[in-house]
Amino acid sequence: KKSQNPGHAVTKAKLREKDKLVCYISSWSSHCQGMTQFKVDHVDPFLCTHLVVAFTDINGSYELEPHDHQLYHSFNRLKLRNPKLKALLATGGQHFNGTLFSQMISIKAHRTAFIHSVLKVVRTFGFDGLDLVQKYPYVFPRGLKDEAKFTSLARELRLAFDRESSRSGKRRLVLSTTLYVDFISLMSYDLHGPWQGVTGHSSPLYSGGTSQNDLYLNIYWLYRKIPARKLLLGFAVYSRTFELQGREHGMGAPAKEGGPGKYTKTTGFMENNSPCYYLHGATVKWSKNQQVPYAYKGKQWLGFENKHSLRKKVKWLTHLDLGGAMVWSLDLDDFTGTSCHHGKYPFIKQLKSSLLAVIATQNTLHT
Repeated sequence: KKSQNPGHAVTKAKLREKDKLVCYISSWSSHCQGMTQFKVDHVDPFLCTHLVVAFTDINGSYELEPHDHQLYHSFNRLKLRNPKLKALLATGGQHFNGTLFSQMISIKAHRTAFIHSVLKVVRTFGFDGLDLVQKYPYVFPRGLKDEAKFTSLARELRLAFDRESSRSGKRRLVLSTTLYVDFISLMSYDLHGPWQGVTGHSSPLYSGGTSQNDLYLNIYWLYRKIPARKLLLGFAVYSRTFELQGREHGMGAPAKEGGPGKYTKTTGFMENNSPCYYLHGATVKWSKNQQVPYAYKGKQWLGFENKHSLRKKVKWLTHLDLGGAMVWSLDLDDFTGTSCHHGKYPFIKQLKSSLLAVIATQNTLHT
């Protein structure tokens, strides 16, 4: 008998042990009102391999400062339903206090204070590790000087995690960022947006005829001698919107910031709950050069993802033998399944389905 809920089958399906599907949750979404309010009860603990709560900050004593104790405890109780799930706490992000962070990493005593606080916070709330999010230049106001000190912090954090695990007998905490880490999530989206004055897809597989998006990132990380299996390709569960400024409506057409999504009400930004409304009656096109879809209706223009673009990106990351995918974020997908009536988490389930399908094809070819 066939399953009456194929989406449920995708959720329960397991990736290979070495593959990761890391999903972020924005902590502020739990304080929203109405349809955008995201609760821990909305989380499916079997959908992703890792869940990351973003973001926490550091205080004037250079210590990690937890903000939402109730959320952290509720979040980690999801592991009672799926013991294989890993939960991480993220610090950093666009609104992070980069100046304070720069001061912290520049002096060893400050780094030590930060590391001690990390161990205390993640163990107290039951997290499995820490995610240090770098959104340049917000975290590195001093440029290369900060990057060098950040490397020292990562090395010292990893050493502290090893020592704490050996001393306590507990599983070693996971560290996600750059060197000396378990995995690195590449923010391979927001490569283009309304701030550039012309239309463009936020996350093209290829940048026109130059293949910059894949070759540039690939070469950049290879030159840093990062093993490919540590790299995760980022996927955004949102689209960037534009308002056309003339008759042109293709890639690179003159445009300004477009309208908001149905729920978040942020101009130039459309969460994955909304494209089904926008695409009704719109003209949908496929960019052969960039291997992504876009659509326009009247003066409004939208670059988005569909099952074809997701499948192509998954094939590409698998071809490079990357470690999996990262998603920003659970709360931007249709987490109730009521907005577009495609079931809960249609974007992330389509991504996971593509990962499973490509892996299955590879296994068939190698047997």
